[in-house]
Amino acid sequence: FASFSEKGLVDKLHSAAMLSPVAYLSHMTTVIGNIAARSFLAEATAIIGVAEFNPKSGLVGAFIKAICLKAGIDCYDLLSVITGKNCCLNASTIDLFLANEPQSTSTKNMIHLSQTVRDKELRKYNYGSGKSNMKHYGQALPPAYNISA
Repeated sequence: FASFSEKGLVDKLHSAAMLSPVAYLSHMTTVIGNIAARSFLAEATAIIGVAEFNPKSGLVGAFIKAICLKAGIDCYDLLSVITGKNCCLNASTIDLFLANEPQSTSTKNMIHLSQTVRDKELRKYNYGSGKSNMKHYGQALPPAYNISA
C-alpha cells in the first residue's frame, strides 16, 4: 500500500480496490504485538541473522500446532491474543484460517511494522542512523509516506 505514495507506481494503475489498515497502528490492542514492537524483538531477530519471520515453520509453527491440538484449547482464543479480535473468525472457521494464514514476511518488514507502532506515524523504513538514512533517502530521518492522495 505504501508504495502507492510513489508517483511512478500510481501512474501505472487505472484503479485499485484494497481492504487493509494502511497507515496507523497506534490503535493496535494486542498486548503481545505491542510488547514485541516496544521491546525491539524484530531488531533482535535480525541481529542474530534471521531474515524471515515464518510463524508456520520451526519452533513457532510446532508450538502453535501442539497447543491447538490440546483438548480444551480454543485456537481462536490463542490467535486472538496474538492478532487481536477478528469479527470474521470463530471456532468453526479457525481451522480454515490456520491452513492458509498467517503468512511469512521478512524480518525487515517486521522491523518496519514495529517502527510504525513505536513511532505512531507512517514513515519509510528507518535504517537506524542518520548516515544510513541519508544514503537511502537523502535526509537523516526517513520521509513520511504521502497518503493524502
